[in-house]
Amino acid sequence: MASTAEVAQAVASAQAAFPAWADTPPIRRARVMFKFLELLNKYKDDLARTITAEHGKVFTDAQGEVTRGIDIVEFACGIPQLLKGDYTDQCPPASTTGRCASRWAWSRASRPSTSR
Repeated sequence: MASTAEVAQAVASAQAAFPAWADTPPIRRARVMFKFLELLNKYKDDLARTITAEHGKVFTDAQGEVTRGIDIVEFACGIPQLLKGDYTDQCPPASTTGRCASRWAWSRASRPSTSR
């Protein structure tokens, strides 16, 4: 487990890295997330054991929690594809229906919900 000083150092490092991360194109962010996903899958049982040790959960419940986290990261890895945008020829011309646009905020869509 991490000490208070180690956690403070990790938070400070994350805050310092944020401006560069915010300027990183979505496809590059996805590459980082894919590497993170690879590590999560590689160490998922170790992570589940840690959750069991720290929180007293049954191992299978802890595995489910890790799997849900992996699902969120997999979704985040696909965000660049969602940002590309699409159109369909089945819609009438814009002059008769007006224009329409939709966009996903990368930082919002990739962030897991903190409310439970």
